[in-house]
Amino acid sequence: MIGFEHAIKTYDGRRAVDDLSLAIAPGEFCVLIGPSGCGKSTTLRMVNRLVEADAGTIRVCGEDVRTLAVEALRRRIGYVIQSVGLFPHWSVADNIATVPRLLGWPEARVRDRVAELLDLLRLDAAIAGRRPHLLSGGQAQRVGVARALAADPDLLLMDEPFGALDAITRAVLQDELARIHKATGKTILFVTHDIDEALRLADTIAVMDQGRIVQCDAPNVLLAKPADPLVRALLGGRGR
Repeated sequence: MIGFEHAIKTYDGRRAVDDLSLAIAPGEFCVLIGPSGCGKSTTLRMVNRLVEADAGTIRVCGEDVRTLAVEALRRRIGYVIQSVGLFPHWSVADNIATVPRLLGWPEARVRDRVAELLDLLRLDAAIAGRRPHLLSGGQAQRVGVARALAADPDLLLMDEPFGALDAITRAVLQDELARIHKATGKTILFVTHDIDEALRLADTIAVMDQGRIVQCDAPNVLLAKPADPLVRALLGGRGR
């Protein structure tokens, strides 16, 4: 589904992503984690070309992303960020409907999809007409996920989506995301700085440091056999 082959991104002479190779299978939930500045968000953003790689190849469904029109590529990929980024003067329903309308879906199909996603995200249908400023933080983040899912993309990119939420709301949304992943089989590439979140959600965790992957394994392998001092430090005594 996603393939990085010797990807490089340089800023001011420093490699933010340094010869990174990683394969993410269809339906896999892969989490990128590491200290601030390790390159995890840059890596994620190279997939939908919000950041352009300087070298190497990034593929989605076998296609080199550089050969695809940027707008067409991004409409195929759901994208969720910490600040949500909802359009403030649009209703919840109109926010969710953004990409389907850009793709020219019939309005009846758009309405049905909005209703389906409100149900999937366990949002009361009564909020469909509300503006974003009337939503709680958890509701807004759910709407952001619904918008990312609206055109039924095979791939979701999520950049610390729950980082600004309180611990209780965060835990609830982690459970919801795990449920949605199981129900839909979407491929998810997720960035976090929270090892507990990574262990809770991921099929595979890629630990990054200075633009490189220092270990990429299933959570149970990471816990049992941390292969690097940074991994052991992140785990903080979990596991063995």
